[in-house]
Amino acid sequence: MGFSQVVGISGLIVILLASLSMIFITTDHNFEKVMNSQNEHYDNIIIKNHEKILINSIKIDSGDNNNLVVNITNTGNTVIEIEKLSVLKNGIYYTVTLSSGYIAPKESEKITIYDIKANIADKISIVSEHGYRDIATVS
Repeated sequence: MGFSQVVGISGLIVILLASLSMIFITTDHNFEKVMNSQNEHYDNIIIKNHEKILINSIKIDSGDNNNLVVNITNTGNTVIEIEKLSVLKNGIYYTVTLSSGYIAPKESEKITIYDIKANIADKISIVSEHGYRDIATVS
């Protein structure tokens, strides 16, 4: 084998090794991202299993007909942030402002849902941050 053939083969081997190392780095990085997202998904499922709410009553606010006063109990094992609750009226999502604060496990809290015009017999669903839902009728 001549000198030019050795240099050519050596060059090809170097290029091959560089390409393989780039493929390994990219694959390793993407695999790590998949594993991290899978772990986050499992953590959310665990939190969702421990997150439970119970609507005790829903009444129209006597001071402002556009607001609802909800008595809600956290029957789960995790603290619920009131601002992260979502509200559906008769199955339609409403962007509303909720009073702020937290509900500790096994505690009840009266929260106010602002700017949602509801009538008696409307069905109100409250959905927690991780997807737990309870439904009650306005009385």
